[in-house]
Amino acid sequence: MKRLVILSIVILIAILIGCGTKEAKVDKGMENGVEVVLNHKEPYVIPGQPTRLVLEKEIAISTEDDDLAKAGLTDIESFDVDSEGNIYVIQWHVSGNHIYKFDKGGKLLISFARGGQGPGEIEYGGLVKVTSGGDILAKDPSVRKLLVFSREGRFLREVQLPRDLEILALFEDGDYLTWTQERTRDLASYADHVVLCNAQFQEIRGLVTVIRPAWQPGQRTTVGEMAWVCAALGDRIFFGDSRDGYNLRVYTREGQLVRRIRKEYLPVPITQAFKSAYIERIPKSSAVRKDIAFARSWPPYQYIFADEAGHLFVMTREPGTVPGEFLYDIFDADGAFICRTSLGNLTGQYPRDARAVGGRIYSVDTNDDGYKVLDVYKMKWEEGPSKNR
Repeated sequence: MKRLVILSIVILIAILIGCGTKEAKVDKGMENGVEVVLNHKEPYVIPGQPTRLVLEKEIAISTEDDDLAKAGLTDIESFDVDSEGNIYVIQWHVSGNHIYKFDKGGKLLISFARGGQGPGEIEYGGLVKVTSGGDILAKDPSVRKLLVFSREGRFLREVQLPRDLEILALFEDGDYLTWTQERTRDLASYADHVVLCNAQFQEIRGLVTVIRPAWQPGQRTTVGEMAWVCAALGDRIFFGDSRDGYNLRVYTREGQLVRRIRKEYLPVPITQAFKSAYIERIPKSSAVRKDIAFARSWPPYQYIFADEAGHLFVMTREPGTVPGEFLYDIFDADGAFICRTSLGNLTGQYPRDARAVGGRIYSVDTNDDGYKVLDVYKMKWEEGPSKNR
């Protein structure tokens, strides 16, 4: 009997050791010369690697703040952060200034980029970016030009763009990752192009093209049918088309596919409450109402960004730990799923900017009263099993 007990204990220890080894070993393979990282529903626990992310809120820049409202900041469309931690926020459409600069502690320093159509003025503040040289770029999505300002808000010049494009990312050497769109000849589809451009916005190479359906009168359109996401870090570009499932591609800037990151996931159904609210927004007299259909479930992701350490943050459709937030899957620099966190960068049905800079996560959210807020969290990595914030 004693020998049987000892044997049972030995077997149990062997099983536990085997499970631990299996849990730590990242499943990988090769397809057509490309590495494929296979991730499961639960994160890997990798010995010696921090796999728990703790977020500590440091500051919040809120449009509900009376002093900021008096200064003219009533909206947050997008933002960027410079090498010193200064934050640049741009708002959509105002007669006053569009861009507001804050120090890393959230103190308002200056505002600039006045509303208008004259030199140094902008009608719609769609995008603000900081270049590696410290210049501030402002982009009005309705015109083919960029406004360039100094860090002190002094207008420097305008840059005429060769075509309609939006900036997805800036690289240290001055190149841009851009997005352009065109309608196919038969008007049945849109072609979304992810293009690498030089500092003069001349095309270096096309990287990815996504063909997706375009709504036409009398034809059915499906809400939630697909989503594509894109981000850049260093010399790597991350891209996903949800029609491939939870399958993210990693490219070099030369356009070479070097890795696929796959993950098992639980589809999130599109609820009847969402369908009803969506239809309700369409006027009853509109013929569009009868042409709307809905997918059974949402795409597996809706937004991505990366940090300097190579972590990839993937915003899923799974509800977060706080109402209005969503869970982010976090992958390490080798494509292994290591933990999850919860962020709320959503306004209506569309993700707002979120990014990781200098050990902090910046995320645009909407508070319970409907005001836009830019939350700043300090990231702290710890060893141990993942715990959602």
